[in-house]
Amino acid sequence: MSLVTATFIALALCFAPAPGAAATLSARRPLRGNDTLVSAQGKFELGLFSPAGSSDGRLYLGIWYKNIPVQTVVWVANRVTPLSTVVSAELRVSPDDGNLELVGPTNASASPVVVWSSNLSS
Repeated sequence: MSLVTATFIALALCFAPAPGAAATLSARRPLRGNDTLVSAQGKFELGLFSPAGSSDGRLYLGIWYKNIPVQTVVWVANRVTPLSTVVSAELRVSPDDGNLELVGPTNASASPVVVWSSNLSS
């Protein structure tokens, strides 16, 4: 099993919605801007973040521990290509192939571009 496949499966299992939860990610409902998803047991959170102490506006898609005082990030998607603003940023399910895609503006492109994808093939 590839690392990408394992990551995708872990995300799907870890962030399955808790009973009665309204926050989910689907083809019809992308995760936008400052929205986050919380794991079923409430231990992890997925969303956009800026590194602690950073003032240059870099934004990353990551997973961090939810209930500890200092944000501790455990996974980062777009480490190489950070987003430049939360405006028009979204994590979505690709309509073409069903992959997860992080889309948004970067320092190199003011218009939204795909900066990260799960890149799973069928």
